[in-house]
Formats: sequence, C-alpha cells, structure tokens
Amino acid sequence: MSKVNKVDDDTTVKKPDQKKEEEAEDESGNESTFQIMKGYLKNEKCSMWWGILFLLGGSLADFMAPIFIGMAVDYMDCGQFYEARIMCIYMIIVIIFAGIFAGLRARLFNVMSDRIARDLRNEIFSKILICDTAFFDKKENMTGALLSRINADVEVIQGILSTNVSMTLRGTTLIVAIMARMLSINLKLAGITFASLLLCISAVGSYGECMKKF
Repeated sequence: MSKVNKVDDDTTVKKPDQKKEEEAEDESGNESTFQIMKGYLKNEKCSMWWGILFLLGGSLADFMAPIFIGMAVDYMDCGQFYEARIMCIYMIIVIIFAGIFAGLRARLFNVMSDRIARDLRNEIFSKILICDTAFFDKKENMTGALLSRINADVEVIQGILSTNVSMTLRGTTLIVAIMARMLSINLKLAGITFASLLLCISAVGSYGECMKKF
C-alpha cells in the first residue's frame, strides 16, 4: 500500500509540471505563429500601408457626412437655401469618396490575404514533401489532418487578415475621431460619457470573468 501511495504522490506532483510544460508549449507556439505572420505581413508592407491609407480616408469621409447634413439643416432653418444646397453637394461628394475608399480598402486587404494564404499553402506543402515517412505514421499527421491544416487553418488566417484586421483598424479610427469631436464640442459632457463607458466596460469584464467560472 505504501508503494501505491508513493506512486500516487509522484503522479500528483508531476501534474502541475506537465500543465506548465503544456502552457509553455502553447505560448511558444503562439509566439512562433505570430512571428511567421509578421514575416508574411512584412512582404505585404506596400499593400498594407495603402489599405490603411484608404481606410483612414473612408473613415474620415464617413465621419464628415453627418457634419454636412447638420450644417445643411441649420442653413435650411435660417432660410439660407443656397448654402444648404452647397452643403448637400458636399455631402454627396463625401459619400462618393467614402464608397470609393471603402472599395479600394476591401480590394487591397482581400488581395493581400489571398497572397498570404497562397504563400502559406505553398510553404506547408513544401515542408510536407520533405518530411520523413515516420512523420506520416503519427495519428495527428494523418492525411485528413494535413489537408485540414492546408485548407481550413489557412482559411481562418485568411479571414483574420482580410476582415478582422480591416474592421479593427476602421473601428479604432472611428472611435478616435468621435472622441476628438466630442472633446472639441464639450469637455464636461465628453468626460461624463467616457466615465459611463468605463463603468460599462468594467461591468462587462467582471460579468465575463464570472461566466468563465461556470
């Protein structure tokens, strides 16, 4: 019985170490994946910068359109219909530019993600071709798993680069522009709004932590 207890004690002592090793492997895998994606993004620097430029232009145009609408309404209330007509023309021009910038931004990010996905598939396939036969004997390296890596995993990365990155940058620029506009209008109202937003964010964060425990 004492031997069995010793074995159990050894296994219980090893479990935390095994968990730490698994966490370290996951962190190293995430870091290596980030480094790989960083290398691919460096090759697409030109498309990335042009996409960011068109994204900023489209976000600025989307932000300016409501301002022209408000100015047109104010001129109409004052009876200055000629100036209101000019503001409407400006608003139409801004909306057209916003659509053009949005189309160019989506085009650039989609083409960039397609090129990165193509390069990833080619690199994965070339690495598979030079592997030893012992590599294919493992259960996690069966034909279906390898095909899933080439197709499904690369498609996930492609979706992240094409949609998530552009939407994140677009949302960030809009938030910064809206905050700057609010601060320029009224500092007190902007401070009250930001304080309420911080309270909402903290409440959502605490609720998410509580839900993780269940």
